[in-house]
Amino acid sequence: MRTTSTALLLFTLTSSLCAQGALVWSEEFNTGTAPDPTIWNYDLGDGSNGPGAGWGNSELQVYTDQSQNVRVENGHLVITAVANGNGGFTSGRVKTQDKLTFQYGTLEARIQVPDVAGGLWPAFWTLGNNISTVSWPFCGEIDVMEMGASAGGQSGTQNRLVGSNVFWHANGMANFPNYLTVAQDLNNDFHVWRLEWTPTLIRTFVDNQLVLAFDISGAAASDLEEFHAPHFVLLNLAVGGLYTGITDPAGITATLPAEYRVDYVRLYDNGHTILGGTGAPGSAYTFGRGCPATQVTQIEAELPSFAGGGATVNGNEFVLPGPGSYGVYPPVTLPAGGNYLVEMSCRSVAGSQIRFEEAGGQTLYGILPVVPSLNPRIASAVLNLPATITPALAINPGSASGARVDWIRISDPSTGLVLSSTGGPRLGGSWTLTATNLEPSSLACAFWFGDQQVASGFSLAPLGGDGCFAYSNINLATALAPAAASSSVYTLNVPSSPNLHGFEVSVQSSAASSVLPMGFMTSNGLLGRVGF
Repeated sequence: MRTTSTALLLFTLTSSLCAQGALVWSEEFNTGTAPDPTIWNYDLGDGSNGPGAGWGNSELQVYTDQSQNVRVENGHLVITAVANGNGGFTSGRVKTQDKLTFQYGTLEARIQVPDVAGGLWPAFWTLGNNISTVSWPFCGEIDVMEMGASAGGQSGTQNRLVGSNVFWHANGMANFPNYLTVAQDLNNDFHVWRLEWTPTLIRTFVDNQLVLAFDISGAAASDLEEFHAPHFVLLNLAVGGLYTGITDPAGITATLPAEYRVDYVRLYDNGHTILGGTGAPGSAYTFGRGCPATQVTQIEAELPSFAGGGATVNGNEFVLPGPGSYGVYPPVTLPAGGNYLVEMSCRSVAGSQIRFEEAGGQTLYGILPVVPSLNPRIASAVLNLPATITPALAINPGSASGARVDWIRISDPSTGLVLSSTGGPRLGGSWTLTATNLEPSSLACAFWFGDQQVASGFSLAPLGGDGCFAYSNINLATALAPAAASSSVYTLNVPSSPNLHGFEVSVQSSAASSVLPMGFMTSNGLLGRVGF
């Protein structure tokens, strides 16, 4: 909701819409008379230690948690701006900070804005969850929707002019705003606002009309780490402020009280989504490695048997430099064919995608996305494979940027290890983890990635004496101990140090199997999910 324009980042706009994945969290506002306190916090006051700051924007309202300003009724969140009779105004601002965070994903809300003419400023937006430690704009900001801009007041299009913006720090505050004037007034009915956020691109939409597109990939931008970290959701209705061009209470001519109604807020997985926070739903992820111990892994290959198109072997990694490069693995024969779990340990600085296909490119079996990372990550997907892949299985990055692959595995996902969690990890908190379908003699571990030392106070201990975890600060190194039962529950205690860079928790489902990802955390409170 900031308004100052400085550095702009130029890029090519695209109007194609990405596919919507599984719903991972939603707020339907169907219960109670106030926002759910396990998910929503309130911002209160005028945004200063004294009067007049106006949340950094010369806004005129005071935010409260009173029902006259924020309530739930008839399946809607209702935020109401009210004139207090003393020349001032009250309103509401709610947020999910620390309780529900996400990094990447498709965030959608169905909203009816009030008539914004005369000084109202409704917004639907996000802030980096590390704002408490790094401050704004170092935390980053994504404005999915803002209305009430002064330009609309000057042209009489206030209720049709839609604004979106992103803010970050690059030698000072930098932002990239964009505006769209739609064909109809938006205050007479509900409309759907959407944020599509991937490791390479941020886009915003209203009713499927593109408002803003902003490239955050390494090739097109620099110093954009704010958009590769978890954010939280905010909804508010401001009165006046720099955005509206009205900073004198006498200039507010909007009809009050004015209601800003939200029917729902929903978050969908786009293949990269990381969900966290104390109120995040528990999650479970099933893997097909080593459980039961007799399960057969069909491919467990470090490197391909043949490389072409400029692909090379560099130590223990197979390097795919870009389009045209490929590797071919030995022929694969699967019992009966069907759905099989494909796993790949890989990394790509700019992000990539790996195509799995029959050698010669005749049949494409599926594509695994590779998120930007300096360290190996596990990418996995269930693909439908024939009983025999002849002459062989090939991988290539298609038209995407290059990647490095450590190993590839194909296994039966029907009897896999199940990993589940309660909530998600956070700095200074505990994370409860459950592993089922373990062999009693199986191994479990926690390991670190990145370049930070293990923070003082880190510990991972079992509940009820089932197994144990240990850690190492060497990249991808492990410390192992046997599990005592087929189902084990653990608690991960994370220190509150803002210098904590990251950990990755893994388990082994049998003594003979390899390590499986269980969740991860990076960069001052980035929250993980079980599996990724």
